[in-house]
Amino acid sequence: MIKNLSSIGNKSLLGDFFTKIVIIIILLFLAQIVVSSIQQQSLEPVIRGIGEKFFLSTQSLSIEANTLINNKGITFTKISDFSALFVVGKSLLSIFESFLIILFWLQIIYYIVGVLPFSTRDKVFRNVVLSILIFIFFQSLFILSVNSINKNVDCFAGCQKSITNYLVMPIKCFIDFSKSIPYLLKPIENLTNITLPNINLNQTIKII
Repeated sequence: MIKNLSSIGNKSLLGDFFTKIVIIIILLFLAQIVVSSIQQQSLEPVIRGIGEKFFLSTQSLSIEANTLINNKGITFTKISDFSALFVVGKSLLSIFESFLIILFWLQIIYYIVGVLPFSTRDKVFRNVVLSILIFIFFQSLFILSVNSINKNVDCFAGCQKSITNYLVMPIKCFIDFSKSIPYLLKPIENLTNITLPNINLNQTIKII
């Protein structure tokens, strides 16, 4: 299945290997929301997950990046043992899922642009630019439409929930993501407060 999907990567924007990595991450995400849906006996986790991550991917990335920036890193309540590592891993995976799904969309659009009658795959730079513009246009349309339907629009410009803010969010999300990278790379201060289990090697290892 992955081999068939990654055939999109022939002369692709991302390359075959990276395309396969992105597909694997997406399949893991889909498996996660399906399991959550089965546990809750509801389709809501699937619908919400696909909607937020796939159709509102830039908004999802922007929100997660800004949360990371505002909290100055990954935060969590007091946790003992190794469960903190799970919290950190889950938070990192969530933000990278959004970023990789954006790249996956760009890959699909890039492939479609390359096979259109007015274009050829040889015009790489033009196809990349056109793919990005198409992606930004549809993301702006999706984000504004969904937030308008949910009555999350307060003004035209000058406030957080403005029309102009939603329209530029597909571009702004990359700026937000780049600003959040230092908080992803630097050591998380909260991890120093984690109480790890005391392991006595003399009790667990018997030297003959």
